[in-house]
Amino acid sequence: MPSRRSARTRRRLAVIRQNRLLVRWEKLVEREVLALHRRLARRIAADFHYGADEVVIGYIDEFQVELARILRKRLGQVARDFGQVVLDQIEAQRKDGALHLEQKGSIDIFEESVLAWLTQYAADRSILIAETLKSRVRKVLVETFADGQGEAATAKALREEIGGQVSLASAARIARTEAHTAANTGSDNAARATGIDMIKEWGSTEDSRTRPSHASADGQRVEMDEAFQVGSASLQYPGDPNGPAKEIINCRCVVLYRPRIGGEILA
Repeated sequence: MPSRRSARTRRRLAVIRQNRLLVRWEKLVEREVLALHRRLARRIAADFHYGADEVVIGYIDEFQVELARILRKRLGQVARDFGQVVLDQIEAQRKDGALHLEQKGSIDIFEESVLAWLTQYAADRSILIAETLKSRVRKVLVETFADGQGEAATAKALREEIGGQVSLASAARIARTEAHTAANTGSDNAARATGIDMIKEWGSTEDSRTRPSHASADGQRVEMDEAFQVGSASLQYPGDPNGPAKEIINCRCVVLYRPRIGGEILA
């Protein structure tokens, strides 16, 4: 019984540490994305006049390029941080010399896989976010024109739409979603880069904010290429972008990797 309590305590601490690390990265990404939104809002508001619709869209295209740069940089750092966490955790789980991790080789393989994923992912996400922003801007232009508002009122409406409370919420959502995806991608790539036989385990944050389906999934173990069953969804990891919104938005769960030696899973 004491050993079980000890294993449970270690597990809870691992989840808490990963959550704290993720929150720090989320706040940094959120600040930078919000600042980018506000710079765009000021620029559009300052230069807007009737007939300048294409100019506004051009500014958003420039926003997309800068957003892709931010995502490549920050999400790469998140993935590497969480990948190193996994490598350190696996190394710490050695049992009487049965498990040995060649860190340098694993890190090289990990870096290559993360870079390949990150370049395309940052481009795809920044394009999607920019297209959503264009739709919001076009909606404002149509509504203000229909209401007969002048250039000054339209410029103000655009500034509030792009740099106001909506963008504050958008920046927070982008930061949470993308940082969580990067963290889990980094963790998964690091685990696979070791070449060690292992399984993955769902780790839920044990507090009142954890949704029931995630609390029920806590401790669930599956093979590396299998999906977790969370509620009615099949998820490769917490925050899996292919999963339904109700199971991935604002998720704070993590994956814990358990090496398997001679058929025995190391806790």
